[in-house]
Amino acid sequence: MNKKNIILLVVFIGIFAMIILNRESMKRQVAHDMEKEQYRLFDSEKTSFNIIGINDLQKNEQVTFEKKGQEWFVKEKSCPADESSVNRILSSLSNIRIGQRLSEWKPDFVKEYGFDKGLEINAGGKIFMLGDNREKRIALKVDNDLYLSPFREKHVFKKHDSNWCKEVEEPEPVDKTVVIDDSDSVTE
Repeated sequence: MNKKNIILLVVFIGIFAMIILNRESMKRQVAHDMEKEQYRLFDSEKTSFNIIGINDLQKNEQVTFEKKGQEWFVKEKSCPADESSVNRILSSLSNIRIGQRLSEWKPDFVKEYGFDKGLEINAGGKIFMLGDNREKRIALKVDNDLYLSPFREKHVFKKHDSNWCKEVEEPEPVDKTVVIDDSDSVTE
């Protein structure tokens, strides 16, 4: 073999080795990202929720759910909470997955990822924020990190009419007008 063929063979082997190593590295990264996709923000077996605070930054409204005994109450309005809304929130909290980490938190991300119009949630001893949707993901700030989470149920933490209280059916008003039937009376 001449020098030229040996150099080409070494270059070919080097390129082939780089392709194989890059491929393996990508496989490890995909496996790591998939593992992160399955990591939940709350361990449903260990986390108990007794107080849940939701701050809607777009509407500048805050609601705090407090559990007393077996019932939930809306602290700001001193009323029993709508049970179905609280159950959806509890179910969603246990399903929030972290997802792909983008970077450490930076103040520039507030507007860039829609956190200025998002939600700040305090539950289970953690404070986290939900920002804008990014295709099939949502911006999620946990501690001092920014993630793109596969969790997309942000609407569960919002109420269009901001009424989180249990609806109480009002009794129908009773008509207190007295009707006198004088058809039997004799007229002279």
